[in-house]
Amino acid sequence: MVHVDAEVLADADGQGRSGVEHGPRLFPDAARRLACNCAIVPLVEDDEGSPLSIGRRSRTIPPAIRRALHARDHGCRFPGCHCSS
Repeated sequence: MVHVDAEVLADADGQGRSGVEHGPRLFPDAARRLACNCAIVPLVEDDEGSPLSIGRRSRTIPPAIRRALHARDHGCRFPGCHCSS
């Protein structure tokens, strides 16, 4: 599990927490790259760290959207990735 503050995901210069649970910290670029290829479950906390809202995750992409993305992008859009399937 990776914990990343919204500021880190939203802004290239965002300051905040990004790291593996019970493990090392992550560079912001690595956290953003992981967020592109994973299921995200948003957890909103108050100033004291108490959870206010926990979102829902869905790992399925509707077939029509998958076809449209593949037709538009012809594979992965991550810079430097040569995966075309």
